[in-house]
Amino acid sequence: RSTERMTGSVAASAEESPATTGVPAAQTEMSGEVSSATGSVPAAGATAMSENGENEGSSSGSGRPTRFALEDFTRCSESHLWKLMMSFYDRKGVKSWSQGIVPHFITCNAFIGRAYAKVLLGFIRDCMCPDAKVKLDPQEPLYIVELGAGSGKFSFFMLKALNDLAGLLPNFPASKIIYVMTDFTQNNLNFWNQHPGLRPYIERGQLDLAIFDAVNDTAIELHHSGLTLEPNSLKNPICVVANYLFDTLCHDIFQVEGNVLKEGLISVGSRNEFEPDALDPEIIKRFDNQFKYQAVTDAYYRSEDPADTTHFKRILRWYLDYFGDSPSGASILMPIGALRSLRRLTSFSGGRALVLSGDKGNNNPEQFRGLMDPHIAVHGSFSVMVNYHAIGLYFISRNGFVLHNPQEEASLKVSAFVLTGDEEDDEQANEAWKRMEDVSRGARPSAGLPDSPGTHADDDAASSRPAARGLKAPPAGLVESAEQADVAHLSAGSSSESPPSDDQQQTSGALAAATTKLRCLWTGDEMEHISATRSLAFPHLCRVFEDEIVRFGPNDFFVLQKSMKEDSQQPTLKGIIALLKLGDWDPDVFYKFRDVILNQAPVCGCKLRNDLCRDLPRVWDNHYSLDKDKDVSFEVGRFYYGIREHEKALQFYRTSTEHIGEHHVTFHNMGLCYYSLGCLDVALQNFEKSLELNADYEKARSWQQKVSREIERQKSLLTLQSSKDLPPPLPQNPPQPPSSSSGSSATAQSPGQTPNSG
Repeated sequence: RSTERMTGSVAASAEESPATTGVPAAQTEMSGEVSSATGSVPAAGATAMSENGENEGSSSGSGRPTRFALEDFTRCSESHLWKLMMSFYDRKGVKSWSQGIVPHFITCNAFIGRAYAKVLLGFIRDCMCPDAKVKLDPQEPLYIVELGAGSGKFSFFMLKALNDLAGLLPNFPASKIIYVMTDFTQNNLNFWNQHPGLRPYIERGQLDLAIFDAVNDTAIELHHSGLTLEPNSLKNPICVVANYLFDTLCHDIFQVEGNVLKEGLISVGSRNEFEPDALDPEIIKRFDNQFKYQAVTDAYYRSEDPADTTHFKRILRWYLDYFGDSPSGASILMPIGALRSLRRLTSFSGGRALVLSGDKGNNNPEQFRGLMDPHIAVHGSFSVMVNYHAIGLYFISRNGFVLHNPQEEASLKVSAFVLTGDEEDDEQANEAWKRMEDVSRGARPSAGLPDSPGTHADDDAASSRPAARGLKAPPAGLVESAEQADVAHLSAGSSSESPPSDDQQQTSGALAAATTKLRCLWTGDEMEHISATRSLAFPHLCRVFEDEIVRFGPNDFFVLQKSMKEDSQQPTLKGIIALLKLGDWDPDVFYKFRDVILNQAPVCGCKLRNDLCRDLPRVWDNHYSLDKDKDVSFEVGRFYYGIREHEKALQFYRTSTEHIGEHHVTFHNMGLCYYSLGCLDVALQNFEKSLELNADYEKARSWQQKVSREIERQKSLLTLQSSKDLPPPLPQNPPQPPSSSSGSSATAQSPGQTPNSG
């Protein structure tokens, strides 16, 4: 499920201050901040568990509150946690975002949509080069599949950006780019299908929709075209977008302590004495989870898809090697749900893919040091920190590469992952695997390690490796460390009393050397060097990622606008206009700073006002209707009223009525506009409509009486004019534009505000 949110958000608005309360510093460093709509929430399962599963430092008589266990200790990725996650989004639907239960501004704004679109164009440019590592066929569609599209707001911004930048496409027709929004719930698909911001793209064939469970489904059936995306069905590489999704897919828990790899088991529980509905999303707010740990081997995922078994083993081995000697140990989350979904999606295009993902997480393994239970952040739903480092290792193991943003202090980490479709390892790695196979079958090793591929003893031995396009792996049960290899082969075929034969010693040494060499290829910084070398084949992608994500990216834009709003007591109109331009006139940014704009625009210099007016229409062009309490068109109307552009103000007030609904203040403000334009009869109709909606609205009543008197006066003067041939009268006392200090009864009001007296 997609959870479009800001790390640490505590309120039902699009953005709030992060809070770190009741969470140890080391744990916060690993897994981010946590809070909820009901206040601070301690780390789930804060009661540590010993190896035997007993509560440390507590007993049945210690006064500990009653705990209702929803399940016994189980593997985290198979636990009840993820059923509750699915239940939350299935029951809440789009209300999760429209009602602010899940804040989402950080991943749903015009800036990030444009940044992602530019990264995608960089990838396309590389694929259209004559010597491209991954080639594009301009006669075939290029599918961009967004996982967990949620409210659809990010999709809207990226589609707009792709259309704006279509002229920069290098010999690839924009009409061949098909955006696919996916989610697991029918409610969300129905919402997208009816949304006025998305309908034009659907009707032009640029956008399609699909129900898709990112972890379990093996194909995507497109709602409008009727096509099915399935393994090896795409001629061009697939592009995947996943924002605030991977942190809500199933994870496994591991620790490395004293050169031992341990898995973490979880018992999901509630602080209530009893839970009649085990899938009630409210349980998330009452989490009382417990954890315990037990030793495992790096062959933990041997029952996974055979094509991934070796990759997952390498990832676990990497962490065991990296943290094995560390006195502090390490706590690691394995994003197994994300990795499974990426295996399925990349199979659609034969292993050729670009993946863009933004989430709260870590890409620096140093952040994993220390032994602690995983932190589960509660924010209506819940989430965990994404291990982008592990996802990067997975792509490198599949002969791809990764681009990380090295910024560590960030609520949103964005990474790009690329696969070229050629998943054969480099020659040295294949030789090392082959040498281990030869030795394990008892073949006599040749001199030098490993200098020749050797020969297969029989076809069965050759077929023991994973299927074609997968990575070559040693035979099942083969030990992985040089030390273990020495012990195993020295003891094989001989008693403890008899010394090993020369052949056994040579075999043991060969296997140890081959294993050591192989481990050197897939441990430590070597993985980063391999990735960096492969990325050289995609210079445009690397440059755009550096410019749009690393130097100043979506997280930086979020921090900048947040700081201007919260840390600056009196932001200037110049600064706000600069921020609006940087954010491509994002409607949420305009709405946040609307009061400053409305107060300063009427009295600012002509040049600055012209700069604001020239591009302000983009605010409405970028508007995606979601939260009906955030009436952007009404605020744009107030702006135009303030600078006495009454016709434009009326246009946006009418738009507000069409999109948000009738409101007494809107009709009051329309009455003021018509009065200023000299249309007294229409003005009176709007004031009367305002009173019809709210009979207690004194401002409208005052203006209704005022305009009624003026109309009567005009009728009297017209009667007099007919006899004396006098010119028609003009309306008296035209309303003044609103200002921060004015108490005028003609000030355009905001819905929900108490009208000024007078």
